[in-house]
Parts: sequence; C-alpha cells; structure tokens
Amino acid sequence: MHPPRRLRTLGGTNNTTPNAMKRRLFCFVCLLSATASAHQGNSELKMGTQQQVAGTLTDIVWRNPHIILTLATTHDEGRAISLEIEAASPNILRVGRFSKDSLHVGEQVTALVSPSLRFPDEAANGYEIVKADGSVVPLVSARLRRPALTITATAISGSWVASAELFTTSCAPCVTGL
Repeated sequence: MHPPRRLRTLGGTNNTTPNAMKRRLFCFVCLLSATASAHQGNSELKMGTQQQVAGTLTDIVWRNPHIILTLATTHDEGRAISLEIEAASPNILRVGRFSKDSLHVGEQVTALVSPSLRFPDEAANGYEIVKADGSVVPLVSARLRRPALTITATAISGSWVASAELFTTSCAPCVTGL
C-alpha cells in the first residue's frame, strides 16, 4: 500500500514528523537571514563626516554589487594603513561614462570618503576620487555630472533635446502669469 499522495509529493512519509518540520523551519530561517544580510545599509558609516584621504591605489575590484578600491595611505599618527573604499555598482558609473580604465593601480589619488564607525582605518564609503591631474572620478551616482548639451534643435522633426536654460527662460512668463 502506498502512502497518501500528499505525503509522497513532499518526499516521503516522514515529512510531517516534528524533526522534519524543524528541519524545514531551520532551512527557511537560514534562507531568510541570508537574504536579509545580502545588502548592508549605511548605519556602519559616519555619513555626516566626510574626509579626504590621499594615497596610492593598490587594488581595484570592478564588479557587482559594489566597486571596491584599496588605498595605501597613512594614519594621522604616521602608521601605514590599507583603506578599503566601497563605491557604487559598475553599472551606475558606466552611465556616467566611467569604466574600469578610469582608475589604475599605482595612481596617486585623493579620495573623499565617509569612514566606518567601527573600523575607520580599514573601511569607508567613497564619494569621489581626485586624480593627480585634477580629474574627478565619481564613486556614487549623486556625484555624476550631467554632460552639457551641445546640439540645438533646428526643426520639430527627428530626435532633439531642448536646452534646460532655454526651457525655463521661455516658460517663466507663463508660470508667473498664472
């Protein structure tokens, strides 16, 4: 005689025992906790504090979910430290026309960061990198600069983009006249 169909679909006749239920609950809790800890928030960082840190890039990991830069620098007391800087995802920086070739290991840079609360000499959240030549590489989407518009529409047909200044200037009388 076969066990009822409901029990066969669950993988056997012992799946309703207390031990089987405990195993399922344990697996569910493990999966839930792994999902919950998959992405961290900013509570670990001194978000109100920004500091500039100068040093040499020693490692660049350009992959999801975040770009990680390692900066060899010195502590205020002169002790050598290796600061790991977390940036946005590569996809966000690609939109701003930056790539893994924008920074190179061995470059002298200055990073604008918010340090970690517990490990300020080891980890930080990065905002931007200023290279030796003065060029800026943003590390978060808020620091991306919108490219200037250089093409003006001459006709209504086709694809075109109006300049933001022209739009706000020409519509200002319309808004004030309401």
